[in-house]
Amino acid sequence: FCQPMMPGFILGFIGSVYASHFVEHRPYIPNLDSGLFAGLSVLAGDIPRLAPQFVADVQFSPVSKGTMAYDQGKAWRQIQVINQTFFIESGQPFYSDVLEMNETQSQGSELTLGPKGDQVCRKLPVSFSDQFSWIKYATDKGQMKIDGVECTMYELKTPKIFLSLCVAPDLSPVQFVSNPAGSSSILSNNQTWHFSNVKVGPLPDSTFDSSYACKHGYPTPPCPLAKPAPLQVYRVHGKEEPLTLDNRNAGDPLGDMSFLCGAALVHTEFEDKLVSLWDVDVNATYGQYALCNYINKENVCWGGTANLVGRQSSMGLGKGARQGQCSPNDDVGSFYSFPVVGKCADGQPVGTDNCSWGEPKVVRTVEVKCLFDRGLGQACKSEIGHAPFSKSASILVKAIESDDPSKGGCPDPSSSSPPPPPPPPPPP
Repeated sequence: FCQPMMPGFILGFIGSVYASHFVEHRPYIPNLDSGLFAGLSVLAGDIPRLAPQFVADVQFSPVSKGTMAYDQGKAWRQIQVINQTFFIESGQPFYSDVLEMNETQSQGSELTLGPKGDQVCRKLPVSFSDQFSWIKYATDKGQMKIDGVECTMYELKTPKIFLSLCVAPDLSPVQFVSNPAGSSSILSNNQTWHFSNVKVGPLPDSTFDSSYACKHGYPTPPCPLAKPAPLQVYRVHGKEEPLTLDNRNAGDPLGDMSFLCGAALVHTEFEDKLVSLWDVDVNATYGQYALCNYINKENVCWGGTANLVGRQSSMGLGKGARQGQCSPNDDVGSFYSFPVVGKCADGQPVGTDNCSWGEPKVVRTVEVKCLFDRGLGQACKSEIGHAPFSKSASILVKAIESDDPSKGGCPDPSSSSPPPPPPPPPPP
């Protein structure tokens, strides 16, 4: 599956996402180089609209709160603690620390994720984006009262995005809203942040220090030496996307349920996607899981361990240490990353010239819509908060094992006739 590129619902839903997935954690930040604001006029002149430096408590979503530090044009940091209830009804606290520095020697963004005492760092080569630089283009909409605070509302609306920020008389932020046009539920970036206990003024030098995990534990060391082994993984993908694992992420049946059940929970349009089962040989000495995305017309993987196949528990949650890199993850499932730099040459066994995976073969592909026709949505909703999602995962497995609907199978996506309805459930 592709990692969603920005957070929103997922920011709280996954604790995000991907929660193990960076982009599910990284806030949506308009980039002035992206053309979002091309042709707009600077309306603020030389008059400052927001304090150039501040630190504040922030309610990022109903289930996510934390702090934010901001140094205009130089750096920002967001730390959140989310009680993640997707797998465990009572919740599992999940920590997220996103740091971006506008420094040429920096890798751009540092993401630290995980429960307290067991956090994993990823350094990602993304360009720095100032979250509030857009305010100079915004329209002054007058005075409002939000959370009991009088503030000036600034709004910016383009065909691609709506942004607003209400600013108190001392130039401290009160409320920020981001609503990208055309965003869909699980990949949505819609956000509303409420600021409190804001302190305006210079910040201590230590405010933007790297986390302990980024200073001393990146990348994580490989798992204990293991022999090459066969592996089966599933991958959700678009109908036009090439069938390949090169620089892609995939999951085992339970791992893919965090993706598909998340989609079922919020009624997204993933039903127009396909899901494929792959056989692949891997070096089971797993490295740190990499985040693979389609960027600038190519797939890239960031934050992994060199050429090794990466593994982590689904969304970085569950009982496995180090986000499940070296554990079976039978409670929440596993995600895998397949860096193309570790791929074996055709016909070469794993280990040749230090390659870590090879001989990938597509076993079968079916439409995701058929999984929902077979009851995946209902199974997911009954299991959310009660991992492992065994019933849901079995629907995926049976759908690909056979094309016989009486066995839960799904037809090939090339079939022109509609799939027959599933058999009636057995009497209670």
